[in-house]
Amino acid sequence: MTPEDVDRELYYWIQVANESRERFLLPVGLIEESIARLKSVMGHAFLASLLERVEQPVGVLVGEEINPLRLWLGSPGVNKHILQLPEFCSLLKTFEGDPHLAGKIQKLTKDAFHPVFFELAMAQRLNASAYPEGAVSLSAEHEDAIGDFSLQLAKNLFACECSRLGFGPIEEDQFRILNLVYDYIADFAKTKPGERLIKIKLTEKLAPQVYNPRLLGRLKKAINQFDRTLGQGRSADNTIEVLVEALSPKSERIPFEMIDGRVTDVVGTSWSSAISIGNVSGHTERELAELYRKGIKVNPEEHTRVLVEFPRAEDDSDPYKKLRQKINKKVKQTKLTDRYAGKLVFIECLFNLRAADLGQVQKQIDAEIKQSSSAAGIFVCKREANPHYRHHYSLVSTINSAACAVLPGLDTTLRRLLERDTQFDPITGERYLLSWSEAKKRVAEHAKDSTPNS
Repeated sequence: MTPEDVDRELYYWIQVANESRERFLLPVGLIEESIARLKSVMGHAFLASLLERVEQPVGVLVGEEINPLRLWLGSPGVNKHILQLPEFCSLLKTFEGDPHLAGKIQKLTKDAFHPVFFELAMAQRLNASAYPEGAVSLSAEHEDAIGDFSLQLAKNLFACECSRLGFGPIEEDQFRILNLVYDYIADFAKTKPGERLIKIKLTEKLAPQVYNPRLLGRLKKAINQFDRTLGQGRSADNTIEVLVEALSPKSERIPFEMIDGRVTDVVGTSWSSAISIGNVSGHTERELAELYRKGIKVNPEEHTRVLVEFPRAEDDSDPYKKLRQKINKKVKQTKLTDRYAGKLVFIECLFNLRAADLGQVQKQIDAEIKQSSSAAGIFVCKREANPHYRHHYSLVSTINSAACAVLPGLDTTLRRLLERDTQFDPITGERYLLSWSEAKKRVAEHAKDSTPNS
């Protein structure tokens, strides 16, 4: 893409996002300022790579773990994305004068977006909480660096370490491979058009050695057999079976529906996952986005339906034990020199803290801080949406009271940190204009006004 192409796409993003500016209580000019900063910091080449159109088969759920910036920039009509991009740009603004921001950005562009976002988010919040007594500086991205950033309070320096507690590698692998299967079938359908129902059944867990060459081989053979005979294609071995049939109005339907934000099997089948792949004739991607914004539904013409059954790899480990192990690793990992008075540890938790046993979570944090001679505070953080049309971090923490008693400003700073996200807008840095109860009422009124025939 040329610089002019990039500017054109970004201008379109600004134009669409501004349609929601008043509803989200964003100041005039903030969206334009955010995009200008994004261009300045990230650079034309990187933004061009994000804005290049990457076709996705209809029905694929694109997760933000893949490339959130690409997702946010590609869908300015989605409320969540309109809000998260300015928040990211506010992090860039906070540290634009820090000599180590460039290293963080370089790491961020190489598939480490979420860890770096979390580091900058915690650094920004701690920096604001320490003002005016102290300030935060980012750490260099090299092996000898101590922590991800540091907090200077009076004459005392604190190393700050961040980490994310994610899903197990086996479970992550399964869904990565599942997306590869869907991408392969979508690409195949482009080169060899036809209407097909593809059923894939596995009795062993999805793993790299299962996907290629075994599963791919069965897929190719079954699809080619179906195309030759226009009947049924089948290919199987001891643990894999692929069936390909003609897609018709009588074909087995996809059993999943989104109910209350959760993917639900409304039929009660054995299928683990499914996808519908189709085309929308006569419209460009931009035209489809405009129709979506206007509330006009355009149904794709389905040509391929895929049903997959496989034994899902469940993480059978104790999540509270995993949490303590993660905290323990981070506490021990940060080796302090004599320059440092202590360390602060921030763990981003991807499981739902509100559904967890908070007593157990607190127990793990307390146990670790009692065993550490240098930890001044440990924070378990969960990113959530709130009624202010923002995202904030809910925190479960333990603060070292002995350290707070002898280190000036530490107790005040950490207390402010615990309360900050309930009072301050992460995008503007200013206090929320509405109380939480007022914000909830406003959201309910907007939802009512948005209901058809209301």
